[in-house]
Amino acid sequence: MVAVRKQMNLHAAIKEIYGSEAECDGILNPSLYDAAPLRILWLLREPWFTGAWKLLKGNGVYSRIGGSPTLHPIIYVTYSIFHGFPRWRDMDWIRDDPVMAEVLRSIAYINVKKCAGGTASNLQDIYDWFKKGEGVIRQQVCDCTPDVIVGCRPYMRDLFRWDSSRSRPVEEAPLSFVSDPDKPLLVEAPHPSWRGGRGIYVDSIVSAVEREVGRKPKHNVRRPR
Repeated sequence: MVAVRKQMNLHAAIKEIYGSEAECDGILNPSLYDAAPLRILWLLREPWFTGAWKLLKGNGVYSRIGGSPTLHPIIYVTYSIFHGFPRWRDMDWIRDDPVMAEVLRSIAYINVKKCAGGTASNLQDIYDWFKKGEGVIRQQVCDCTPDVIVGCRPYMRDLFRWDSSRSRPVEEAPLSFVSDPDKPLLVEAPHPSWRGGRGIYVDSIVSAVEREVGRKPKHNVRRPR
């Protein structure tokens, strides 16, 4: 009952900050999220239309997302992490194996601006919304207790500073990441729709996650009781 009330309060806070059309996003399927090899939180910019987050909740994900330039890279990265860290060249095309898209149901997926945007994001607008909702976003992240958080500029640098005991960021282009024992791996990567090369995008994140947390016991961060 306490958890339900806490969730209701969080949803009310989201609506108050972002408006009645805001998405109350987070963990898509708690049982799948907990059963995953690593709990991965993707911290993104904004929904591309109202109701977009709900598309990922049920079976048959691929038929609903089509060729999304944001979600396809997320699928490749997540699928690799869940299946022994194969690299980009070693995975099937999603169109040839659409079941790969089902990994989206096993992640947490949070937008820092929770009302729908346009086809191109305004980074200053995104950051302004992040700062308005930072307290709520911070609570969402805490509630998800992820092993890995992947996000992009302009807000990931703020996450790096949330915990002053964290190490300095490691720069490995095109990534920056912060890695400490028993704490979530924080990865600042280009936005998934980055045009610098999908293979580079996928392999850089997969490599960092494999090296930093892939061989450690599952779920280093304990859920709060």
